Amino acid sequence: MGRRKRRLPPMRCDNRAMSTQPSTERSELSSVATQLHELSQRVGATGERLNQSPTEDAAASLFEMERALRSAARALDRAMRQLR
Repeated sequence: MGRRKRRLPPMRCDNRAMSTQPSTERSELSSVATQLHELSQRVGATGERLNQSPTEDAAASLFEMERALRSAARALDRAMRQLR
């Protein structure tokens, strides 16, 4: 009798691990992450300085902007992790 061919499981391909993102893209995104962090700090600090009458409405808008920048930074971090 002939030998039976052993069936191998299909090869798994993790696209994230297989992809080779140029280092320039990772560097660019890292730079953007740094800028988002710095902007968030600057906007928050300005909001703190304005958080008194009659400029507290402007401060509230700046705090909202600070939250949006932090949210954008978290989304960027997720994207960067997915590129690894």
